[in-house]
Amino acid sequence: MKLIFKMVFGMLLLSSFTINNEKDNDILGVWLMANKNVKVEIFRSNDLYLGKVIWMGADADKRNFKLGDIIIDDMQYNPTNRKYEGGSFYGRGYKLDCELKLVEKDRIEVRVSMGILHKTRYCTRVN
Repeated sequence: MKLIFKMVFGMLLLSSFTINNEKDNDILGVWLMANKNVKVEIFRSNDLYLGKVIWMGADADKRNFKLGDIIIDDMQYNPTNRKYEGGSFYGRGYKLDCELKLVEKDRIEVRVSMGILHKTRYCTRVN
């Protein structure tokens, strides 16, 4: 009886980690930036989330970054507030604090800040 209880408890515990992990990974994929000229692939490396430029439109400002640049790095998922935080966004020659939040299945809120100044933009999922 104890063995059965331990097995059932172990499977429930394992499934809760799997469900939580799937929630963490909801942000993975390709996103069209708010300016509609850049696509960024958000991927996971160990426990960190990063974003790499994978496409730039003809009208994209190439002074900000180039194809292949990592422009979002060191993001960690916080299950308490369901945000990805603690990372940075690189753009226009600046390293800005960054916070991401999945507001809809195919829409993320990107909040960048430097000191007390901040800006919020929204990106849409492409794939």
